[in-house]
Amino acid sequence: MFQKLRVGAMFCKKIAVSVFFLSLFSVFASAQTVSDETTFNGYYYGGGAGSISISTNIVFSPGTIGYSGSGLSLDVDLQGHTLSFSGGHTFGQNGAMFYLSAGGRMSFANGAFNISNSFADKGPYNSVTNSTPTADAGAIYIDGSTLEFTNSIVHFTSNTATGNGGALANWFAGTFNAVNSTLFFTGNSAYHGGAIFADNGTYNFTGSTVTFDSNSCLWNGGAVYLVNYSGGANWSLLNFTDSSVTFSNNSSTGTYGTTGSYGVAGAAYVYGSSSMTFTNSYVNFTGNKTNSYGGAIDIEAG
Repeated sequence: MFQKLRVGAMFCKKIAVSVFFLSLFSVFASAQTVSDETTFNGYYYGGGAGSISISTNIVFSPGTIGYSGSGLSLDVDLQGHTLSFSGGHTFGQNGAMFYLSAGGRMSFANGAFNISNSFADKGPYNSVTNSTPTADAGAIYIDGSTLEFTNSIVHFTSNTATGNGGALANWFAGTFNAVNSTLFFTGNSAYHGGAIFADNGTYNFTGSTVTFDSNSCLWNGGAVYLVNYSGGANWSLLNFTDSSVTFSNNSSTGTYGTTGSYGVAGAAYVYGSSSMTFTNSYVNFTGNKTNSYGGAIDIEAG
């Protein structure tokens, strides 16, 4: 029997945020519906399998952090509505807005999904290691898990990581899939990979329109950084199939005085046996820049 979870705007302001978040993304019922437009803060932790139908626009702001438990499988049907997250802020912790842990899967379909102005900040100084830890993924950290968008309009805007991947960081055989969707990565920034980063991870865009615009990094890959430094079985892959792809006005801004090396690859940095492939796709690189070499793409042997 289809269950309906109705959440009023006034009620949301009074309910314990953590309890509401668990209700929203509950996996105890086969399907739930969230109604009434509202804005709130929250924290989510869960595992198991379930599905949600969204019948209103929902905004999580500010400082919302979502953490998926191992083995989570969650399908969210947006039903033409918008799900927005903004203002996530972590210190030395990967994934300022979402951390999808190993073995998990989360999918969004049939609507709009926005993450903006989230910051994976440096952690406190560690006197033992004599260092200050950075953090990856200004928006979503994919840790051996799967994140999917289908028939959706997706915006990652003005997110920042002090480590890798201003919007997305994809590690340990993680997978990102976008099908029949329109995606904008705009104004994100990081040390490496201003918009997206992969270390032994895969990104697949199929039948989609994808725009990387005005993203920046301090060192390599103004928009994209693909490597395999972790020593996993596979190198990182970025695949575009039957898609329209634009890289515009991305930049690698590092100078020798700030990084010890000039930043390279204004748009995309591809290292070793990692690959970026375009199949039956329209591709446009324009206005990308770097202070060193590879204004658009830099490919280096491992």
